[in-house]
Amino acid sequence: MTKDEKRLKAVHHVVHDYANLVSAGTLTQDKTVKPPVNTHVQHAFLLGCRKLADFFRKSSNGTDIVAADFLRKKEQYPLPVWNKWGIPMNKQLAHLTYGRVTKPKAWDGRENERLIEEFRQVWKLFRSKLEEPYGSEFEKQINARQQPSPTGEPSEFRGLDLG
Repeated sequence: MTKDEKRLKAVHHVVHDYANLVSAGTLTQDKTVKPPVNTHVQHAFLLGCRKLADFFRKSSNGTDIVAADFLRKKEQYPLPVWNKWGIPMNKQLAHLTYGRVTKPKAWDGRENERLIEEFRQVWKLFRSKLEEPYGSEFEKQINARQQPSPTGEPSEFRGLDLG
């Protein structure tokens, strides 16, 4: 498989994770989502933020899928809200570490709206820089996420702005 073929297949996974971030981020703002579901959705949203922050910021290493794989030149993606929370969230969400005990940083969800907006803006910036064949493949995968399932069930991502 060529690098381009590998990268085109990876677009499906990038769009999937972004769609889940948008879905969970939207649900975190829905006041009808009550405990314990709100806690689980919050966790999914913050893990999605962590994954996408890595996607936008990491350098290409041949193993991880990163934004740089799809672009000709390196781009900067400002994530100031995530910068404030990324390190504590990394420790509190993705690792069982004593950092949770010795340096806790309480999360109350007040920044959810700012975080989702930040990632939407960076996503749009990233997509605006895509050249072919990647631009078309991202569009195709975004459209596929919003189509009914093979059984005719509405998409779980219907109504979400994934563009």
